[in-house]
Amino acid sequence: MKLISFVVCCYNSAAYMSKCVDSLLAGKDEVEIIIVDDGSKDDTGKIADDYLEKYPSIIKVIHQENSGHGGGVQNGLALATGKYFKVVDSDDWLDAKAYQDFLDVLRNDTDDVDLYITDYVYCIRNEKQTVISYKSNFKAYQASTFNEMKPLKVYEYLTIHSCAHKTSLLKSLNLEIPKKTFYEDNYFIYTPLPHINKIKYLPLPLYDYYIGRPDQSVQKKIALSRYKDYKKIAEICFDLYNISDYRKNRKRFRIICHQLRIVLIEALIHMRQVRTKEAKQDFKEFKAKLKTTNKKQYHYFKYIDPACTGLFLPGIFGVIFAKALYKISHMVVQFN
Repeated sequence: MKLISFVVCCYNSAAYMSKCVDSLLAGKDEVEIIIVDDGSKDDTGKIADDYLEKYPSIIKVIHQENSGHGGGVQNGLALATGKYFKVVDSDDWLDAKAYQDFLDVLRNDTDDVDLYITDYVYCIRNEKQTVISYKSNFKAYQASTFNEMKPLKVYEYLTIHSCAHKTSLLKSLNLEIPKKTFYEDNYFIYTPLPHINKIKYLPLPLYDYYIGRPDQSVQKKIALSRYKDYKKIAEICFDLYNISDYRKNRKRFRIICHQLRIVLIEALIHMRQVRTKEAKQDFKEFKAKLKTTNKKQYHYFKYIDPACTGLFLPGIFGVIFAKALYKISHMVVQFN
């Protein structure tokens, strides 16, 4: 069995995907790299096939009709045979030294870990800027549960860049990752949380997250134009679990609640900043949908949760809060 399967979803990625794939190839035959050509119009498919021809024991290729990043991850997971599974975006890459250290842990670890968490780095136009670290939340290199985890701050959360899940766990959940929907990584991270028992944090700056392409989905103008996708993912996640069911395990409840909070904040913070009649109506419908889905849960986030309450404020008050929170988040994390 391979140590880990990486899925690299590519859509018109010919100009930069090689940097990503080449960084993963350093794992040699211990890793599996699944390149998904998501209906690309450029040479992405050809580049993927060239890699397959050159590295048949490492590379797998999926050519699919365009179904978005979520469809690519879904199909990649179905094909994955590695013990662990990690998503790497086609414009990102893994740090060479941290990658070898990471593989060394996977190779020798005797703990049956469900989730590995590593640090990641914002690379703004190829210059390393901000390291997102979890060292204040977990004890390094120690198998633990959510019970040993220290609380995440409001701007800290688990991301697709920081997580490598046990493949069998993900497959057992029968994930239905939304297709042709941006920001579906929130669903991918949130859904397994109630089923994760053993965690291990590795203080390795493993993942280099590139920020700088003008067409990236995290760029503010683009993200605001796609607020409906944030809204859709938030509604799906809100309906997945009744988080009150996990109150008996206070710390597991806390991480599930926190990750759902982040999903809601991202939806609200983008939705509230779009000042069109359609966006205002979508906000009303969003509140109604959440209330219908789980009234008690909706009231908690609307009236009690300090991070979300301001975003639910009516009219201009909610808009001002959303703009302020976005600005503060950008200053703290420098995410785009």
